[in-house]
Amino acid sequence: MDNLQKRQAGHEGRLPGGFAFSLREEDACRAVTPSVLEGLLGRFLTDARRSGTVYTPGFLVRWMAREAVSSWLESRLPSPRSGDEEAGLLGSIRVLDLSVGAGAFTMGMLRELVARRKLLEPDCPEPDLIRAVLEENIYGVDVCAEALEVARFRFRCAWLAAGGKGDLRDRLLCGDSLDMSASGVWRQGLSTVMEEGGFDLVIGNPPFVGEKGNKELFDRLKCSSLASYCSSRMDYWYVFACVGLDALKRGGVMHLVVPNKWMSNAGAASLRRKLLEDCGLLRLSDFGACRVFESARVHTMTVLAEKKGEGGRRLVPEYRRFGGSVNDVESFLEHEPYRRFPLPEDAGACVREGLSFCSAAERHLLEKMEACRNFRLDAAKEMTQGIVPNPDVVSSRALENLAPETVRRYGIRRGDGVFVLPQGYFGLLPERERRFLKPLYEPVQAGRHALKAPEKVLLYLTPSNGAEQAVTLLRHLEKFRPLMEARRETRMGRMKYYHVHWPRQERFFRPGPKILAVRKCARPTFSYTEKEAYVMMAFNVIRSERVSMKYLAALFNSRLMQFWFLRRGKMQGDFFQMDTAPVLRAPIRVPGLPLLREVEGLADALAARYCPEGDERMNGLMEDIYGLSPQEREIIIQACSPMRAGRESLPE
Repeated sequence: MDNLQKRQAGHEGRLPGGFAFSLREEDACRAVTPSVLEGLLGRFLTDARRSGTVYTPGFLVRWMAREAVSSWLESRLPSPRSGDEEAGLLGSIRVLDLSVGAGAFTMGMLRELVARRKLLEPDCPEPDLIRAVLEENIYGVDVCAEALEVARFRFRCAWLAAGGKGDLRDRLLCGDSLDMSASGVWRQGLSTVMEEGGFDLVIGNPPFVGEKGNKELFDRLKCSSLASYCSSRMDYWYVFACVGLDALKRGGVMHLVVPNKWMSNAGAASLRRKLLEDCGLLRLSDFGACRVFESARVHTMTVLAEKKGEGGRRLVPEYRRFGGSVNDVESFLEHEPYRRFPLPEDAGACVREGLSFCSAAERHLLEKMEACRNFRLDAAKEMTQGIVPNPDVVSSRALENLAPETVRRYGIRRGDGVFVLPQGYFGLLPERERRFLKPLYEPVQAGRHALKAPEKVLLYLTPSNGAEQAVTLLRHLEKFRPLMEARRETRMGRMKYYHVHWPRQERFFRPGPKILAVRKCARPTFSYTEKEAYVMMAFNVIRSERVSMKYLAALFNSRLMQFWFLRRGKMQGDFFQMDTAPVLRAPIRVPGLPLLREVEGLADALAARYCPEGDERMNGLMEDIYGLSPQEREIIIQACSPMRAGRESLPE
């Protein structure tokens, strides 16, 4: 740091190896700058992925900081603005980042606030502006001390680059943003601001952490004073957003970049309720299938929310969705207009079932489809998830958990089958053991009109089917025994190491009419079969004797239902996420016997030999069953036209 202090504005140094070094992060194109530490930290923090740490692209930080400040100023200043009034507001603004990390957003806010104040206060030296912003305007919290040191270093480099000298105090705190105890940051470093009414802006990239593999973290949260913001199948960042809204003054603005699944995820109901009840402005920029984060396979969006003031206006969310390549994201952010989508009278439906953004004509059509419903699937008796073997094959992590001598002795490699193996792997088996080998279907075999033959088998061994008799199969599983003994259910004595981790009711998989529903797909895919068919978690299985399975598969595969799932279901980028909830909510209409038999006959013909004309005829039949007009058919055709972009992306 002493060496850095000697460098003044505009001066560069040399690193070992001859690389140019600059204190100014704007020089990143021609020199190594302090911002490089952000990327390095992400590489060297071993738990970065587990902790949900994702580093935000610079262009997104700049835009979010500018939009947050602009939105906040617009709600407080008349038009035209007075320069003195704006300077006064910017001088007193309080900004909070609840998950600072290496300082992407705190640096973004520093640059934004200093740039605005330089225009309004041209006579004020830049080092004085930087010091004032860092010491009075920007607050940040993070649990990672190493990350905070990087953020502090970047602050100091920016100050030194402008010619600053002496000591510099910042408002960065090491602690847990969700710790509301007496010793937490809210009762210590942030208490003064909260006693004065709260923050003007909350900005950032909260940690993307799901419940899977983080049970203790979520259990602790659900036992805290923040329990009302929690639910099952939630994400950690939901609570960050709720706490961020609570930290705002009335009229304050929160701007976050987050995964986009919260709009339809059942576990995000508490977050949706909070946003709809507390906000007077909700502006959403959805990146669709485009992944703007290089280090995360997640579909994201930005959420700009303004906390409702006294007697605030009725919320009308604004939404826009990106459909291009990553090279066009900046242009989308700068120029794509938002569309306003008034909430339905029953806003509670948006909390329970999710936010969907559609035109008035589309909403009317969806309501018409709902009114046509005359059948509901029974969630407990007629639908199940796929089986969880755990593991199906040897993963890289599993290979690390096996003893080296075991790996060498058996020649175990990544991808080797454990509970899932190619057909014919075991050769000749006694009949008493063959009954445990079940035909396993995967999404690659599933089509809308036909199901290809399976290529693999599942060793379906459970506590209730006499698995101990499968001597040959147990001998195969023995070499992987340490992997299965590490499972929770096995550790608790509920099952043996050779049992699949989560079996299901076997009646769903046995011969007879059923539907294999692919959970993540480019187009809703419901495969009808009467064969014995076992599946893993990539599918849900529907089996009912109250309705024709062949008809129901044809209905769910139709353009009509594609439209419904597009507007009322769950999307992951451009892909449909066909979890149990949207399927159970689907407005099923069962016609009279003549029409039903016509649909079944056409489904048989398409299964035997697919032709586009037959597919279009099926679409027309379904639209007739729901009584659609030509204008309503056109709405569906337009909505379900081929996705504009992002099809090269694969679902997670």
